[in-house]
Amino acid sequence: MLRRHSEILPEGSSERNTATAVEVLTMNDLGRTKSAEKRFVFTRQNLVKRKVTQPTMKSLRRHRSIVGTFLCALMLSWQVAQPLQAATYYWDTDGSIVANDPITGNNLGGTGTWDTSTSNWWDAAPLGTWVNGSSNVAVFSGPAVSLPTLNTVTLTSGLIANQVRFNRSGYNLTGGDLTLAGTDAGLFATLGDSATISSVIAGSDGLTKTGGGSI
Repeated sequence: MLRRHSEILPEGSSERNTATAVEVLTMNDLGRTKSAEKRFVFTRQNLVKRKVTQPTMKSLRRHRSIVGTFLCALMLSWQVAQPLQAATYYWDTDGSIVANDPITGNNLGGTGTWDTSTSNWWDAAPLGTWVNGSSNVAVFSGPAVSLPTLNTVTLTSGLIANQVRFNRSGYNLTGGDLTLAGTDAGLFATLGDSATISSVIAGSDGLTKTGGGSI
């Protein structure tokens, strides 16, 4: 067995490192090295700290860009996989959302044109336009009165909804055709209320009438 000692000085260091390297060599009968093992034994004092190379800013930006791209792609795939969420729009033609109440119907309703460009709809946000969709519900309401208020709603062609709900009497839908589509496509009228639809109701997903009122 052959034992050899050497002292180690880290490259670029001005302070002596007292670590000692001990190399142990075992020789076989032919003089060839059978195995070699190197051990580093560090004493308790004057250890020189190794300098850790920090990633460059360029490397950090590159990794951040990769992670950001991955997260965006993941979010996009998640959004595409989600079903369309139903939206409920309340018919409101007075141009104001002050004191609008979807439960009592106060400050809702009126006469006007149902199209996709006029802001006659309220969804608990500023008044907006109707959005065609097989998951959207159109609600016609108004304040409770002893005698029904007659409201004429003139439709343009090409409108699409999932359901049309009448929470108050006195509405008459006329003009262009209306397509009812999607799951549970149909009409609803509150018990004791009535409405008239003069427009053509189209669709291929079936038509269900619910509620105790008449249409």
